[in-house]
Amino acid sequence: ETEEDGRARIDDRGGSTSLTFPVPGFDLLSKSSSLPVFDKAALKQRLMDDDELVGLVIAGFLEDIPLQIQALKSYLEAGDATGAERQAHTIKGAAANIGGEALRGIAYELEKVTDINRILEFDVMLTPALVVNGVVKTAGKIPSIDEIKALLA
Repeated sequence: ETEEDGRARIDDRGGSTSLTFPVPGFDLLSKSSSLPVFDKAALKQRLMDDDELVGLVIAGFLEDIPLQIQALKSYLEAGDATGAERQAHTIKGAAANIGGEALRGIAYELEKVTDINRILEFDVMLTPALVVNGVVKTAGKIPSIDEIKALLA
């Protein structure tokens, strides 16, 4: 869930675990911001309530997803829209398998935004571009985490 202050909350639905953390740019995609960050109950159900297996799957995901995101960044930096679309699709599938609904939603949106007509709606001539609430904040480069924080401040 998303808190009013732009933080995300993970709740294991068991009532005992709640974790909040900042999600930079989480409001970039309003469709995704209404999705739960992590749906542990759904993951447990898919894995037949096997807590050991749930732990292994989560550990594998947490080990692999930074590499997948780096690969997406590399495709974007190279201007490879097809590669970026394929990589966003890979991330979407991994997130869906683990119950990472917010990441799945964001990856879905990234996958869609490789459509040239959608990009041209923002008068963007250089990709990648960062659009926040319909306003182009940067184009032609991938902003650093610090730049994104400054743009969203």
